[in-house]
Amino acid sequence: MIKLTDLLSESKTPRVIDVTYIEQNQRFYGMYVGTGRDKIGDIKDASKIIYDLVGLELDRIYNEGELSKIAKLMKSKHIKFTYDDTMDVS
Repeated sequence: MIKLTDLLSESKTPRVIDVTYIEQNQRFYGMYVGTGRDKIGDIKDASKIIYDLVGLELDRIYNEGELSKIAKLMKSKHIKFTYDDTMDVS
């Protein structure tokens, strides 16, 4: 039997989360949530979303070890989580 609360929580869980850092200074640039590519540019907001989903906070500085842990936890929740440090050409 499926509960209404389960259905509501499923609709609030994103299927895709992409986190981007700037290559030169390794600082957080933004997080894109869902296929609609809604950007969250504030590290506090992005970290809260990640914490609510998996219990770990997002670092302000690129940390591949921590991001890898988050990716594994997201995968167990059937959420595609990707991260990178992109070159800033501006």
